[in-house]
Amino acid sequence: MTETATPTSTVDYQRPGPRGTHVPMPGLPPGPRTPAWLQSMGAIYRQRPLVVRTKERFGDLYTVRLAGMGNFVSVGHPDLVREVLR
Repeated sequence: MTETATPTSTVDYQRPGPRGTHVPMPGLPPGPRTPAWLQSMGAIYRQRPLVVRTKERFGDLYTVRLAGMGNFVSVGHPDLVREVLR
């Protein structure tokens, strides 16, 4: 049997994740696939619906992409916040 290696990239910030999600960078939690500019519009004009909908789908820890600003990880539970700040 011949095995072929699949190329990997350490800079692949758009690789698809499970069930219609994107994993923006290795090690970051998944988040919405929506284009960054559209996520930015939601963050500016409809913040609460964006947060509620994203939290329902991805749980207390998810990544959003904002145009011109990069990736942001949202931590939505006090126990997770304590863990992150340790």
